[in-house]
Amino acid sequence: MHKKTEENRYYIHINTDQVNHAGSKAVADCEQIMKSLHYKEIKIYSSKFKNNKLNKVNHLIQILGLYAIPRKSIVVVEHPIYIKCNYLNHLKNINKKKNVKLVFIVHDLEMIRNMLKDSEYYAAKDREMFDIADKVIVHNKRMEDYILKHKLASKDKLISLEMFDYLVSQPLEKKENSEMNSLIIAGNLSKVKSEYIYKLAKTIKHIQLNLYGVFFENVQINSNVHYLGSFIPDELPAKLHGKYGVVWDGSEIDNCVGNTGNYIKYNNPHKVSLYVASGIPIIIWEEAAMAEIIKKYNIGICVESLENIEKILSEISEEQYLIMKKNVKMLSEKVKEGWFLKQALKKV
Repeated sequence: MHKKTEENRYYIHINTDQVNHAGSKAVADCEQIMKSLHYKEIKIYSSKFKNNKLNKVNHLIQILGLYAIPRKSIVVVEHPIYIKCNYLNHLKNINKKKNVKLVFIVHDLEMIRNMLKDSEYYAAKDREMFDIADKVIVHNKRMEDYILKHKLASKDKLISLEMFDYLVSQPLEKKENSEMNSLIIAGNLSKVKSEYIYKLAKTIKHIQLNLYGVFFENVQINSNVHYLGSFIPDELPAKLHGKYGVVWDGSEIDNCVGNTGNYIKYNNPHKVSLYVASGIPIIIWEEAAMAEIIKKYNIGICVESLENIEKILSEISEEQYLIMKKNVKMLSEKVKEGWFLKQALKKV
């Protein structure tokens, strides 16, 4: 009987042009974790034929594969899927006709994020997803509360992930702590997305700022600022050097503002998982949803502003830091083996 259950668990893989960023890493890791739990892959190719008729034929062939799924199967879908076709309608059909249980793993909710050019289209897809889902794995309790408040789904439909996993294939070398307080910021370093970095760089005097990622605007602001390159997500944990990883967003250093600042109040930034996998304590905005997780596991500090970060860090004793470091290393083992998604899938 157990063997039959394994055979009837599937996940949908959308084959598109892959890029190296946190989003693609999160999706790929979820797939890898499901494979380890004996979920089978259903592959759908995102076609890019110049001929629109060929595109439609290709989509039809791909979608027909969904109807071959056995009755009473469990099908996991990572949401959103950035292809403009009516795949949710087809999933709804197989849900009804074959009594297939639909489970969605939320990576982003555009109805909260509101950042894409086609934001209204994908926000509508969010609502449609909640309507047809049997279970939805959401980021955290804060996101769950938002969904319940807006009556998008019932409580028994929702499962809180708590934190994204970050699979690491290679063992990480033990990193020695630097005597100097140093901050790591990894991700999109452009002024449009992360202007706060450039403002923070102007204020620091006695701490080092180590930057990793794309779109860094290489202006000489401060001799304590070091751009250390861009790496693929699987290699990045081994490259990070510093005492704390910063999780912040927006244009200001006194708080997180704008759409990205609002979104951090509800989502699980993947860089939290990156820092945890790397064994690095975290500095996060106190209003971020994941501030509760940082406090729960005592793996970092929650701050109102980065304006006085040098003073804040100077008041952290070596003993306090070592406790946070020990805690994050323990949690690191969990995220590196997919523990959080495995626990969520058990509740499906």
